[in-house]
Amino acid sequence: MRDIKIKSIRDRSRRRQQQSQNASHEAHPSAEEKPQKKPRKGWSCFVLFLALIIAVLFGMSGGVVGDKLIIPYLATWPQFENDDFFKSKGTTVTVEKTETIKVEESGALVEAIERVSPSLVSIVKETDLKKIAGDITQNKGEGSGVLITADGLILTNKSIVPDITDDYVVILADGRSFEVKSISDDSMLESVFVKIEADNLPVVELGNSEELRIGEKVVALGSVRNFEGEMASAGIISSTMGISETPDGQLHANVIRTDAKISPKNSGGPLINLAGEIIGINVYASDRGEEEAFVIPIDAIKTAEEQVITKNEIKRPSFGATYLDITPEFATRNNLSTKYGALIYAPENKRAITIGSPADLSGLEEKDIIVSANDQEITKDNPFSSMMLEFAPGEELKLRVLRENQEKEISVSLSEDKTP
Repeated sequence: MRDIKIKSIRDRSRRRQQQSQNASHEAHPSAEEKPQKKPRKGWSCFVLFLALIIAVLFGMSGGVVGDKLIIPYLATWPQFENDDFFKSKGTTVTVEKTETIKVEESGALVEAIERVSPSLVSIVKETDLKKIAGDITQNKGEGSGVLITADGLILTNKSIVPDITDDYVVILADGRSFEVKSISDDSMLESVFVKIEADNLPVVELGNSEELRIGEKVVALGSVRNFEGEMASAGIISSTMGISETPDGQLHANVIRTDAKISPKNSGGPLINLAGEIIGINVYASDRGEEEAFVIPIDAIKTAEEQVITKNEIKRPSFGATYLDITPEFATRNNLSTKYGALIYAPENKRAITIGSPADLSGLEEKDIIVSANDQEITKDNPFSSMMLEFAPGEELKLRVLRENQEKEISVSLSEDKTP
């Protein structure tokens, strides 16, 4: 009985001691068993952001390496040559190509100017020659021209040589001067051929103005000593269907318009393409009530060049009526029954048809519309003004005419134009 009591006392004592130790342990845990602190939320976000940046950088570098090295290499393997994934993309190549075109175009522009410059000339009235060394202003009879044959045939415009009976002097790019021996004036255009006696002169090749495209790069060149050497103004073709009115009221169709600046500095000089070919002659005119600038297409001038070279003169037919080449826009605005043709009209304070002229003798009337000549239809690409350049004095034209919407056939016998 005593043993049982003693054992029970001991058990209670052990339990109390164990409870006391447990309480002490909970109050003072060991360093090994201390609970870990929870990480702060801000630090976790920073670590996550840093990991993301590293991943992106490795991804970009890997992409570049793959795109520039690995994929091009794999594309050479036969099993991948037809796979679209391994075919090169065109973006970078396109940019490089555009930059190359710009550089080449700029170089071609400089080369074209350098090629043509030795052929540019100044044309001066002989009475003004001695004044060039002084401080003078631009004169009506002074301007530019360009050599088109090695023996001294020069092309310019009517505003530079307004009076063919005056005496003129030509000054070459190398400084040499020559007296003008002959002048051939084209009565249908505003071009003039001037001839000097010389040999082995630098010349410029004639281009093809019919092949011009809207937006094509061109340069207007001139050489006027007053303005310190040759002048160059670059631009683009803005129109090949322009209309210009001559001092006598005649309208020229298909003149060239460009945003290259045409002024007294380069009037009479050539408009050239990037190949260094003449595609027209610059005209700056101030004798028409207002200033006007345009370009005579070289293809129209070519019709007179052969006559000058072979006969030293230009013979053009006389028609005797003022006309306007109709366009679809003009026809719509004026309620005309045809989109193309040549409308006979009267300029301000002038007659539509000259009395006693071939047009007058044939019976043509004001407001008649010519729609064909010698079975050639008048169209956008074949206006009546261009047809007239191909006809010769003495030739008979069979015209189909609309008069008050009624069609008529009229014959016109062309005479020689005696306009000085």
